[in-house]
Amino acid sequence: LQDSTLKTCLRCGRRNRTDDLDNNYKICPNCSYHYPLTAGERIWLMTDENSFSELHDNHQTVDPLSFPGYLEKVEKAREETGLEDAVVTGITKINGEKVLMGVMDARFLAGSMGSLAGERVTAAFEKACAERLPVIFFTASGGARM
Repeated sequence: LQDSTLKTCLRCGRRNRTDDLDNNYKICPNCSYHYPLTAGERIWLMTDENSFSELHDNHQTVDPLSFPGYLEKVEKAREETGLEDAVVTGITKINGEKVLMGVMDARFLAGSMGSLAGERVTAAFEKACAERLPVIFFTASGGARM
């Protein structure tokens, strides 16, 4: 039986308690392997407590190239991750400084960028320019969805 409170390191094979990994920023204490982070985990680790305010937009996922089953795959990824897309953007503070942050989540279709992700990245940089904010963007992308 596999204990859900233990996670085997992909590099060294050591079994670590999940709460120990969480307390160590998802880094194996034995070999320093860095586990992938979700968008939410990255935001939690990098920002001042309760300062992240997600940017909401009117953009929708579209399928301009009519890929077979594409919209169904997007819907499945939404159900599995709780995200609308691979890109999450927002205004936040890091050490008290206001910034615009973008974070990609590789769990959402391998972090690939569709039209919605592209619109969100563009809108984030436009807002940052308009408000004269620095941008910090964490990428975790498998490339463009083509």
